[in-house]
Amino acid sequence: MHDLVRDMALRITNGNSKLKMKWTEDLHAVYFHTFGSAEIEVPPGWSPNCPKLSTLLLPHFSIKRIPDSFFRHMCGLKVLNLEGCKDITELPNCVSDMVNLTALILGGCARLMFVPPLGKLKQLRDLDLSCTSIQDLPQGWGSLVNLERLNLKKCQTLGLKIIPKGTFSQFHRLQLLLLPPFGKSLSPLRDLEQLGLSRLPNLVGLFYGGSEPYLLPVGTFSSLKILWIHECHNMKQLFTVQLLQTLQNLETLDIKNCEGLEEIAADGNGVGQGGGERIQLTSSGATATVILPKLRCLSLNRLPQLKNICKAAMICNSIKEIEIFDCPKVKRLPLFLPTTNGLPSPPSTLRKIRGDVEWWELLEWDSPYPKSALDPLFIGKG
Repeated sequence: MHDLVRDMALRITNGNSKLKMKWTEDLHAVYFHTFGSAEIEVPPGWSPNCPKLSTLLLPHFSIKRIPDSFFRHMCGLKVLNLEGCKDITELPNCVSDMVNLTALILGGCARLMFVPPLGKLKQLRDLDLSCTSIQDLPQGWGSLVNLERLNLKKCQTLGLKIIPKGTFSQFHRLQLLLLPPFGKSLSPLRDLEQLGLSRLPNLVGLFYGGSEPYLLPVGTFSSLKILWIHECHNMKQLFTVQLLQTLQNLETLDIKNCEGLEEIAADGNGVGQGGGERIQLTSSGATATVILPKLRCLSLNRLPQLKNICKAAMICNSIKEIEIFDCPKVKRLPLFLPTTNGLPSPPSTLRKIRGDVEWWELLEWDSPYPKSALDPLFIGKG
């Protein structure tokens, strides 16, 4: 750690209650640490001159107010972390002009009610407002087109609102989205067209809390077209058959390198990772068939524990390409084949099936006819 950073960290830990210390123009990162909930004061009108400062971490301190002047000469700030500062009620207006911010971490600021407009913060990738008392989303937040992580978990007051239609549709880079339990609607997710999740070690499934799926309103993902999930190794089931059935506009499903994944679409009655009984997302019983009328591409790669894609038969009349590599435990394809002259035939749109030759030869079929119908479309590797 830089000598100046270490010196400042030690001073605040040893009980100095003021931030007015030796701040220099050459500082790049500052981290204040406390073992308790120390109270510190930002002197009114004070403005440290730190144009090179990129990281400021002030977690779990008792700060009641930060004046506008404090950030005036921190134009290069990229990471601002005030996590757990429970006494702060509002951020200074100058935060609106911190155009270089990539991370704004305010989770656990329990009394925080107001965040100034964020529309200018085009570089922001991580916004954590969890466990705060904000009553509305910050003005201009819809312009944060580079946002990758948005945490609104346990924002109880915000949960009483209905977020406007189309709110999330422009966030094409969003990887993590945590929402409060909305009282009446999850309407923002009805307009989400692309969802990608990558390298999330705590992800156990889409909309799972612990080991149980959440109850979601009908049509929650009705506009979703592209879903890809990569390197989420702790997940055993992706979602339930009932949720899969609601993805009527899904065109691409791409799952890759998830070491613990055992099932793409579970029946909703199994036991999750935490050992708890699952609940169904809808009141209906088991689904015999799943109709995905717009699915064009199914890609499954490097899923060593995957046993089932879907226990229900999948009717995919628009399917163009199926790709399954390094999924040695998958023994059956759930694809439902229409019949022609009493014999099963592939959908007219299907152009190719790609996979490992040995895997293809060991697949199990109810009769020899489906394999005979699909053999001409198979392109093997190995």
